[in-house]
Amino acid sequence: MTIEIQDGYISNLMLFNKTAEVIHRKPKCPLSVKNAPIIEYKNVELLKMYITKGRGRILPRRITGVSSKKQRQLAKAIKIARILALLPFASAA
Repeated sequence: MTIEIQDGYISNLMLFNKTAEVIHRKPKCPLSVKNAPIIEYKNVELLKMYITKGRGRILPRRITGVSSKKQRQLAKAIKIARILALLPFASAA
């Protein structure tokens, strides 16, 4: 399957081709694989990977690729770590 580009545009034949097969690969949850780290409030290094650096917000699942079950566990662990002052509520800026 080749894509024809003419003057910076993809040809209309490629855009509206109904027979082209697209393979969608479902991303694996990085916290559900074998030997994955345990989600708990004491694992601050893991929790820091799932919050933003600027404002300290919890990153959404669509960005991190975490399953919904693990995302709920992450959110709960992050909130507990914030209350215990292991993680900041917001950066000191």
